[in-house]
Amino acid sequence: MSHEPIPHGDPITFTDGASVGVESEDGFVHLITRDAQGVLVVGVEFAPSEAQQLGQSLLAAAFVANPDAGAGA
Repeated sequence: MSHEPIPHGDPITFTDGASVGVESEDGFVHLITRDAQGVLVVGVEFAPSEAQQLGQSLLAAAFVANPDAGAGA
């Protein structure tokens, strides 16, 4: 049974208008890239446990890249 994707948070929009965002649908998490017109360019599907692992990796990399920013910066 397919449902409409649910967006989570605001997508990150680049200077050319393209964006990256996160959606969930049917028990999976999707990392979505769209062009400036909102057309899907690429989508990567993750199981919830994989998405949690990726999220932890992104947080760790963000702190290493900018350790002075702190949480919530």
